[in-house]
Amino acid sequence: MSGRSPLNSGFWLLASGFSVVLGGCLDTHSGRPNPPGEKPVFVSAHEIPGVNAPMPDSWERIFVGELPRPALAGYIRTHQDAGEEGALILHWVYDANFRLAGVMTDDGKTTRFDLHGQPHQLGALPTDLALLSIFEYETVQRVHHTLMPPPKE
Repeated sequence: MSGRSPLNSGFWLLASGFSVVLGGCLDTHSGRPNPPGEKPVFVSAHEIPGVNAPMPDSWERIFVGELPRPALAGYIRTHQDAGEEGALILHWVYDANFRLAGVMTDDGKTTRFDLHGQPHQLGALPTDLALLSIFEYETVQRVHHTLMPPPKE
């Protein structure tokens, strides 16, 4: 007899076959794995707003007064969130110094924030009247909306 038992040679055959299969499986992943919580590149590379990425906010400049020289009153940032009952659209209103002055919903519900950040419900108002109320104008004046270009990436 050669000194090797049939059981011992079977073990080596099985071990070498296992290492070939395991080596092939481990070789399919090149590089280090992604950390937990990080999406693979092929998933996050193509973001589609409204599908797998949030809708971008749009910005407007708000001017109050008659042409040709209306005064800059502030800005509106329109943000759209996908909710359970459909899209929720909020219009965040900032003064000319970019301090949060109020918020409006699409159905006209208007809230003004005072200098201490306390909210004051103003009711359901048309957009231009809501803006005049948020900016604390005493009289009704003409309101001009100007879209701002998106930020450069």
